Amino acid sequence: MVSLQAIWQKKRYARDPEYRERRRAENRRWRAAHKDELNQRNRTRFRTDPRYRKRRRGYRFHRYGMSGDDYDALVVLQGGLCAVCRRKPKRSRKKRKRRLQVDHCHSTNRVRGLLCGNCNTTLGQCDDDTERLLAAIAYLVASRHDVGPADARAIAAEFAERSRRRLEVLIRAAFAWRRRLVARIGAAKSGSSRRASAGPWGRL
Repeated sequence: MVSLQAIWQKKRYARDPEYRERRRAENRRWRAAHKDELNQRNRTRFRTDPRYRKRRRGYRFHRYGMSGDDYDALVVLQGGLCAVCRRKPKRSRKKRKRRLQVDHCHSTNRVRGLLCGNCNTTLGQCDDDTERLLAAIAYLVASRHDVGPADARAIAAEFAERSRRRLEVLIRAAFAWRRRLVARIGAAKSGSSRRASAGPWGRL
């Protein structure tokens, strides 16, 4: 039976923005402090509870409009590789196979492709900001050369030209892959009118 205090807290949470933000901050701190424990509990439940496992796997459809078949087709389209680093996901410390993660635009919530955990986290931590990613590249390049201003200019010019050519190849390849992805989604739309409007996967 739900207590009167719980009912009052629920109503206050819905009506009071300051109280709501304070509770959210408390929850974030608690989850951060118990991260390992929560992850282990969820992994154990995923292995042992078929209903929980089915519900978690159904999350992709509710969040992105992607069925299991859609996800599997995208894995095949990418050759089982991350769309950024072009590598297979590394196995966990316990040698369990890891799946590619669904990457989506945080502005539109639309699916962009499948990434390994490292690449997906990198984009998320950089807020999908290409300028920040370029600044990170410049930081890495500079950290590998302890030179004066004249040499720095020469190294910067050489690296920028080499990177420009490489980046052009990568962007063209990304556009080609994107066209194949859109074609795949178009086929999914024509196959089911319901899924055509189901979430960001159907709208992409």
